[in-house]
Amino acid sequence: MTESTNADGDGDLRDTFNAHQVVVFRSGLTDTRELAAWLERLGVDHTFVDMPMGEAEQRERFRHLQQHTGWHGLPMAFYQGEFVGGEPELRRVLTSAEGRRSHWLASLGYGGLVPFVAATAALAIWPGNAFATTALVGYAAVILAFLGAVHWGRVLAHPERADAPQLLQWGVIPALLAWVALLTPPPVALGLLLGLVALVHVVDRHLLAADPAMVAYRRLRRHLSWAVLALLALAWALVLVAG
Repeated sequence: MTESTNADGDGDLRDTFNAHQVVVFRSGLTDTRELAAWLERLGVDHTFVDMPMGEAEQRERFRHLQQHTGWHGLPMAFYQGEFVGGEPELRRVLTSAEGRRSHWLASLGYGGLVPFVAATAALAIWPGNAFATTALVGYAAVILAFLGAVHWGRVLAHPERADAPQLLQWGVIPALLAWVALLTPPPVALGLLLGLVALVHVVDRHLLAADPAMVAYRRLRRHLSWAVLALLALAWALVLVAG
């Protein structure tokens, strides 16, 4: 998210640091358009704080920032409340942090496919295997609950969101519907869970579309959702054929 505020008071600045991953202090002469566009593409929650030097109060606040950071010019960039330097330093920090985050997202996300692959493979090798079917149904239900909980995390991170009630309400629905699926016989449960994964994918595409902080997550979710849908469809077909 991009916005511009004035450095009106220390309390306001503390709120700004708490509300955004990246805070950049700038003067009226600072051209931050390219930086803002880069942060948007990266999906990092950020804001710019204008510090007009025509007022004595703002000059004094700038002097305090200089003393605190040891940095004598603008822009001044903070990441997660910690001073990192100017624009080049911020870019280096975020590039490194984004690389680590992307690595863990991909590793854990694709690693989460292993139970789907293992259970489906077991059903292909041992048709109608009850343990593999139960394991697959249970894991799919757990994953659906996890996907709903993501939206609760978004609200807890930013409780001031205008769409908080909508996200909280939707966040519990995948778990409730998955629980209903668990009460049905395994062949029926697999079909229901397949439909639920498709439904959650479609709804989440809409709910996540306008959130720049979720760019990497949206991309990963798209790949994982299609993989899970394919595996569940194959497993369901194997169970139906096995009778």
